[in-house]
Amino acid sequence: MGQPKSRIAIVGGGLSGLSCAQRLQAAGHAVEVFDKGRGPGGRICTRHDAEAGDFDHGAQFVTTREPEFEAWVSELVLQGHAVQATWRLRRPGRVAGAPARFVGTPGMSALPAALAVGLTVHRRARVTALDRQTGGWWLQLDDQARVGPFEAVVVAIPAPQAVELLTPVAPALAARAGDAEMAPCWALMAAWDEGLGLASDAWEPDHGVLAWAAREGAKAGRKPGERWVLHATAAWSVAHLEDQPDGVEAALLDALAEVAGQPLPAPSHVRTHRWRHARVTRPLGVDGLMAPDLGLAACGDWCLGSRVEDAWLSGWRTAQLVHEALLPAPARRVG
Repeated sequence: MGQPKSRIAIVGGGLSGLSCAQRLQAAGHAVEVFDKGRGPGGRICTRHDAEAGDFDHGAQFVTTREPEFEAWVSELVLQGHAVQATWRLRRPGRVAGAPARFVGTPGMSALPAALAVGLTVHRRARVTALDRQTGGWWLQLDDQARVGPFEAVVVAIPAPQAVELLTPVAPALAARAGDAEMAPCWALMAAWDEGLGLASDAWEPDHGVLAWAAREGAKAGRKPGERWVLHATAAWSVAHLEDQPDGVEAALLDALAEVAGQPLPAPSHVRTHRWRHARVTRPLGVDGLMAPDLGLAACGDWCLGSRVEDAWLSGWRTAQLVHEALLPAPARRVG
């Protein structure tokens, strides 16, 4: 393939940033991903607890609509990184016949882990500022290090964080990203030493507090046991965003008992997690944002919609925008 065409930085190692990085790297660019977390994936993650077991406390599953994403998920299934969910799902008040849902194996984190293979990913590398010099872009990290130069930068983080990072260097791009809206979500991870005897493995109830509940042990490839992940509704999470964890725990456990129609014993393990930017409530309706004259782009689920597929597609399609901005017209098409 010869020398890489351009050096490109991706800020954010969620599914959008990783899909963008993979496509750009496949086109011959030298790509580096900078992520603030311990591992790539963002909200598609699995929390490991030595005693209680594993919890998919972020995204619960993926569904497919577009051919590009469907092809990627199908490849994951063939490789053993994903499987179709077969849990007993109750959706009171909803129309039956949901599309096929796929989960990562042995956890949801397997999906971004597979996408990160072959990429240069800098972990625990929070980018605090962007600086454009004559020779290209430089990234300021929170440990005071400066990394660069890069011919292009793609910002692949939640919209409110993207606005903060883009405003000093590209106010017009930041303003456009600011049109997207995202809602928070309180998540609860709970485990019991004994089986609860609940009628379903998962609920998607029409409830004011509880939006989702699923038994982790019912997913393929998981350690058996009575472990549950509960997600609060967006409205409840907004109203209780600054509540103390014990109050959140009580409210979500009470909601599960109400939905299940039976009292629940106290769990042996319980932990909360607050996702400040969990779900897109108003997307921009575009694949991604691009300022060709600056060599600066932004992508994420907030560009297209609230589904995991939207995050992947935004990154994948934004890679094309970046590629076209960097290369002469005869060589522009990405494979």
